[in-house]
Amino acid sequence: MCLSQVLVRWLLNEKGTSHISEALQNVVIIALMGFSNFGYGTGVISGAAPIMKDALNLSVLELTCIVTSTIIFAAVGAGFGGPLSDKYGRKRIILISGIISCIATIGCALTLNILMLIGARALLGIGIGLNFTVIPMYVAETVPKDQRGRIVDLSDFSVVSGQLLSGIINGFTSTFISNDNLAWRLAIFLGILPPSILVLIIFLFDTSVESPRWLISKSLIFQAKDTLALLRLDEHFPKESLSTQQYSQKEGASSSEDDQEDNSSPQLEEKFLLIANEIESIQKAISSISSNSTQRHESNSTYFRAQVDEHAQIDHHHHHHEEDVQEIEHHHHHEEEEKGREEKDQNKKITLVKRMSTLRVQRALWLGIGIQILTQLSGINAAMYYGADICIDAGLPQETSIWLACGLTFAQLIGVKISLSTVDIKGRRFTLLRSLLCVIPCLLLLGIAFLLDSSLAVLPLIGYLIAFGSGLSGVGYV
Repeated sequence: MCLSQVLVRWLLNEKGTSHISEALQNVVIIALMGFSNFGYGTGVISGAAPIMKDALNLSVLELTCIVTSTIIFAAVGAGFGGPLSDKYGRKRIILISGIISCIATIGCALTLNILMLIGARALLGIGIGLNFTVIPMYVAETVPKDQRGRIVDLSDFSVVSGQLLSGIINGFTSTFISNDNLAWRLAIFLGILPPSILVLIIFLFDTSVESPRWLISKSLIFQAKDTLALLRLDEHFPKESLSTQQYSQKEGASSSEDDQEDNSSPQLEEKFLLIANEIESIQKAISSISSNSTQRHESNSTYFRAQVDEHAQIDHHHHHHEEDVQEIEHHHHHEEEEKGREEKDQNKKITLVKRMSTLRVQRALWLGIGIQILTQLSGINAAMYYGADICIDAGLPQETSIWLACGLTFAQLIGVKISLSTVDIKGRRFTLLRSLLCVIPCLLLLGIAFLLDSSLAVLPLIGYLIAFGSGLSGVGYV
């Protein structure tokens, strides 16, 4: 079993020997790298800021501008992420965001003055914002339902992992590199690794797929079928296409091979029908919020189901009708593509008002907004961006403060792993309420410790970060 399979299984708490497709592995790794980029890009400034402040003689206002420029422009990027991904596709926008992040990271490391540094950090914020909007959508539209919560919740795990990595890098650079100007530049430059891996995966691997839902929304039904085949079928099933050509027997094959292929056709048919059901459910979901009639989607689903049944029958007798099968499939493929191109121009754009017209969508939206507001008001951003500065203000040495901030991030990572083990098994509500019930007393103890003696705040702070990571940190994204 390859390393990526082991990593994905551990993160998803998957047991047994069932195969996880290469395409699904790539989805998980893209999510990991995208959010690790966010975690590293925002977390590295916490440890680098004290060194940067001394090396560049920064004022408090200048340092604040460097930190907040990323946050402000991340909000801008997040605002454009949805519309751009609806128009151009999820994978393409994720690729663009990775390229933007690489360019911005190089700009930060090679900056010549404060304005250039602020501009590069702002550009990094745009890349991060695009990722933060599009990747959860991409993952939710790509992975199976029974794994969706855990994989989307991986966004939180990846963010904290990126922060932890940045803390470790900051600790090493501050400890072993005496030149402060080189130390903070190197720490920031190493943030190029996550977006670089993301870009390489999308460029180099054919199994880096587009969202099936986006393809169906553009009437690209055949491409959506092939994408779902890559995502849902394991190594025992062909992945090239769902067309009947993939079942065609090569000339000169032995009778035993014929028997083996005939025996596998019921399993293939079952897999194809599951994919047909998934496409039908996606079409119904799109139909429920679009102005297109339900009848058109039902006719497409009926057409696809009939085609799957016909393919199964043809597969059983493929050695008698190989040439006819290929001709029929070519005709169907051409007909479906023509229909998709005609419908693409006729489909009306789905507006925000249209999406908000149903009570169910409104409730889900306000609940999601409420959870995110609660997450931000809990005070996590203070520890994320200014953890090392807080420790320095408490009287600890600079080097010790940087390493302590790294340890606090590790505490949150432990909590996130706890969340991954329950979010799909015991539910989102249980995971969130459990986290809140632990966060509240930890914050009360933390406040009392700061009033009495700041050195007593370490244990409740660690408890708070574990509690926050165990639910409140990630459930809002699911």
